[in-house]
Amino acid sequence: MKLFKLILLAAISTLLLSSCVERIGPDGTFGTYSVSADKMLTTTSGSGIILKTMQNAVIDLKLDYRTAANDKKVKETTDKIYEENKDKASEAMTLSVVFTASSDFDKPGSKPVLIKKYTFTPKN
Repeated sequence: MKLFKLILLAAISTLLLSSCVERIGPDGTFGTYSVSADKMLTTTSGSGIILKTMQNAVIDLKLDYRTAANDKKVKETTDKIYEENKDKASEAMTLSVVFTASSDFDKPGSKPVLIKKYTFTPKN
């Protein structure tokens, strides 16, 4: 009976500890890459379309872990979109590409890791 209690206690301790630690797999830190704007944009404006295009491109990469190689893929993808659209913005905006570790979701005060920032200025 004492052995059973020790095994049960070890199992519970492992579960509690694993829920508090950042999940790192063989491929890096588990989480999500995303893109956000520094202001509210309408989906029909040129700037809103650029934001949505960049967001969809990052989602389409289907990267679940943060590694140097994945950071590079995200930067290459978003750099390409920036180059194709830098003069098409309807209003000035800054887009931030970030990575949020799954262990940071819903944690007050936690901030995502900035991968790259893009500043768009409308062409006059």
